[in-house]
Formats: sequence, C-alpha cells, structure tokens
Amino acid sequence: NQAHARLPGIRFGNTPEFEEYNEKTPKEIIQSIRICEQLGIPQIVIHPIAFPGATKEENLARNVEHYRPFVKVAKECGVRVLVENMWGHHRDLPGRIVENVCSNGRELALYSDTIADVLDAKDNVGVLVDVGHTGLVGLRADDMIREVHAPDECTEVFARLAEGKKFPIVVQFDWSKL
Repeated sequence: NQAHARLPGIRFGNTPEFEEYNEKTPKEIIQSIRICEQLGIPQIVIHPIAFPGATKEENLARNVEHYRPFVKVAKECGVRVLVENMWGHHRDLPGRIVENVCSNGRELALYSDTIADVLDAKDNVGVLVDVGHTGLVGLRADDMIREVHAPDECTEVFARLAEGKKFPIVVQFDWSKL
C-alpha cells in the first residue's frame, strides 16, 4: 500500500505560474505525508527531480536536499518515502522518451541509499520500481529489480494508454530468480 505525492515536485521556468507552483507544492507534499499517517498508509512515492544542466553528481546532491524536508516529516509520521524510477522527454525530439534521473536500477539504488544515509533515515527511505517506466526507456523490469537489490520492495505496475488513463495489468515474474 502506498500513496503518490503531487508531481512534479518542481517545475522549471521563469513564470509566475511556475513560481506559485514551486511555492505551494512542497507544502502539499508534506501535507500528503501527514495524511498518510492519519490514514495508516505506510509509504508515499515522491519523484526525484532532474535539474536542467546539472551533472549526475549535482543532481544527486540537489535531490538529497529536495527530499530533506519530506524525509524529516516522514520520520516524524512513521511513513516511508519511496524514490521512483523515472523517464524523460528528449529535448530536441518532441514525443521521444529517454532515460532520466533514476531510470536504471543502479542509479535508483544510489539515490535511495544516499538519501537514506545522508538524512539518517534507513527505515524511512526505499524504492518503488514502476515496471512500466523500465519498458519506456528500453530496460527489462526483472533486470531493474535485480539492480535495485530489493525484490521485496513495493512495485507499481501500470499500462499507459493513449488516453492517458492508467489500468492495472498483470506481470508475472519468477521471484525466486530475483
């Protein structure tokens, strides 16, 4: 069981709308964590952020800071924050999906482990492997789960249709091989 925080956590651009969004969204994510506590929802997914122009190291460091207030509240509430594998859009080719921050298992594990270590929150930070996202970037779901070294973690499985709706699908894994 998990909840999903508002996404994206940050919007980039110099418009009043983006500034307003970026002002209120962290407060809404914190409110979502508190609601999870009230409803007995043990986990909440919060997307990592791909900061434009940042190196891999800068992205990781900035994400630790992005997660800091959320993990602090999650620890107080007894809720676990899940970092999800992501995908992005090609900058120059509209509609083309590409790898992004945490697209592969090694990077997803690195983000989750680093956030947990730096914020002293090993019991309050984990991963969510969205197997649909793995396919979008051309990776295999079972490889992703193995790379994250967490086959017992929460896994979200959705098929995304053209209308933008989500429908649960069934994916069979031989869990003993993971």
